[in-house]
Amino acid sequence: MRNAEHDEQCTRCEQVPLARVALDLLGSGQAVRFVARGRSMRPFVRDGDVLTIEPVAKACPRRGDIVFYATPDGAAAHRLLAIRREGDRRMALTRGDVTGLWTETVEWADLCGTVVAVHRGGRRVLRRTALERLTGLSWARARGLFVRFRLAGSRVKRVLRGQWPVASDQ
Repeated sequence: MRNAEHDEQCTRCEQVPLARVALDLLGSGQAVRFVARGRSMRPFVRDGDVLTIEPVAKACPRRGDIVFYATPDGAAAHRLLAIRREGDRRMALTRGDVTGLWTETVEWADLCGTVVAVHRGGRRVLRRTALERLTGLSWARARGLFVRFRLAGSRVKRVLRGQWPVASDQ
């Protein structure tokens, strides 16, 4: 029979986010595997794919890799687009593959891991090869251009329809 104290402890355990556990394991030098949720990395990582993530110390991230880092909502796995210096700090510029313009700047020290493998339907579909990094990086850059052209096209349409300037553009 369960008692109230046991139920309270179980409730607290269940409220610990999985992301925090993964971040702690990576911080202690252990690799983690988990099921990806979301669409931000399509087509390379799909909802339901299993990600294998190595700690940054074992798999130093390079441009084009998918990196894992803490966010205010938990954690994210996004493509590393560029590495920059801001004063004496090293920064990582990341973006999901499906998003075109939105990028996030993360301090290098806050990167927790590098995705080294993606499994889909029991098959390994990503191996972190140089060609895969280049392909992912090219996709992310091309997607950004596509979104910019689409935005420019919608503005041209508004001008042609006589709907320019729009209150939000002023």
